[in-house]
Amino acid sequence: MGKNFDCVLAERRSAKALGPDPNRNPVETLDRTIETKGKIMKTNHKLILAVLAGAVIGIAGARAIHARPAAVLPGYVVAEVDVTDPATFQKYADKAPGTIAASGGHYVIRGGKSESVEGEPPKRFVVIQFDSVEKAKAWEDSPAYVAIKPIRHSSAKSRVFIIEGAGQQ
Repeated sequence: MGKNFDCVLAERRSAKALGPDPNRNPVETLDRTIETKGKIMKTNHKLILAVLAGAVIGIAGARAIHARPAAVLPGYVVAEVDVTDPATFQKYADKAPGTIAASGGHYVIRGGKSESVEGEPPKRFVVIQFDSVEKAKAWEDSPAYVAIKPIRHSSAKSRVFIIEGAGQQ
């Protein structure tokens, strides 16, 4: 049959105690050692790559789960107005709210009392809120509002600009 397990084990122990086998080619022994270590190194590299890939996939998945769609920030039309012809300006003031509401906007500030903290306050200040800057621009360029702008231009000096809001904090 063959050698039993105890005999094989005893031979291996004695071979280790005696050192390398003088009948075996030392280059062949070294090649086997390098080949074995190379396989271990390749296995370690594969394991490290697999762990890193798993970590990257896990992080990407967590971000995707917790990602929120980008919020659309409100758009504000801000106007500083100095009325020079109150009777003509009143015609503009009567027509403007209808164009604003039709475009989904509403007044946040419309004239009112103001108190100067620093510098000279504007004569009249208006802030109109829309759902987005794009909607504010669409109102500014709408045919209904373009039709009444000349009334404001002829009855007041004004600075008008559109600002993106800050959103929820």
